[in-house]
Amino acid sequence: MPEFNYNYNFNSLYICLLLVIYNICKSNYEYINIILSKLYLLNYTSFIIIINIIGLYVFLNNLSFEVNIKWSIKYK
Repeated sequence: MPEFNYNYNFNSLYICLLLVIYNICKSNYEYINIILSKLYLLNYTSFIIIINIIGLYVFLNNLSFEVNIKWSIKYK
């Protein structure tokens, strides 16, 4: 009876990006425009947002999780 093992390694950064893109497509664009307008001002708020984005990128880039799938076929 053959067994099949599959290991999938998911990077958390890509999953977070997919969720953000899904939420942008699903919700209004007003929040994105507010954040972008604050980034264009280049004041203290924009630097805090940029530092948080860089920190989130570094944190999520190092995280990953693995899904193991194992199944077998039984012959009669």
